[in-house]
Amino acid sequence: VAPPAPAGINRDNYGTGIKLQEVSQAGNRFLQVIRLTNGSSATLSNMISVGDVLTSIDSFHVDSNYDATVVRNMLTGVRGSRVSLGFRKPHGEEYDVDLVRNVRSVKKSSDGEAQQQAQPQQQYQPPAPA
Repeated sequence: VAPPAPAGINRDNYGTGIKLQEVSQAGNRFLQVIRLTNGSSATLSNMISVGDVLTSIDSFHVDSNYDATVVRNMLTGVRGSRVSLGFRKPHGEEYDVDLVRNVRSVKKSSDGEAQQQAQPQQQYQPPAPA
């Protein structure tokens, strides 16, 4: 039996190691990658870069009318579960990447910075084709 989770941590609250920031430009708002957690599936995929814009989560289109709570809930889940994300590079190229949730999302520290840590995993393996 696993030990109880520390206060403020949901055992099913794992992400992919991508820190996003809302950016507004020309009246539109979008979520841009500002940091990747070392050792996370996002980093190990070698596809996602700081500056890329999130465009979809499991085929759900993330447009300028997105609800931040819905997006956050879709990005997190049970450790080891998979999620398919779509991104757009700054030069316009769009791509999809399948990731494994392996980074525990926790409450912000007293300095306001979210603390995340990648959980040990073996080499990143993309999902098998369906």
